Amino acid sequence: MEEQVVVDEPLITANGTATLEFTNQVMKTVHALPVDQIDKTTNLYKLGFYKYCDKFGNPYA
Repeated sequence: MEEQVVVDEPLITANGTATLEFTNQVMKTVHALPVDQIDKTTNLYKLGFYKYCDKFGNPYA
């Protein structure tokens, strides 16, 4: 499959360049945080601080 992350309960797998997507999916599967908070946290690392601030505001303010 040409996908970043593949979920086939109970397994989650990803290719070597999908570390953020893999982490995002694992956190959602184990209900670590609310889904919107998981996505925002992942986006901080995916977008970088300045682009994240433009899109969502400063996460540390």
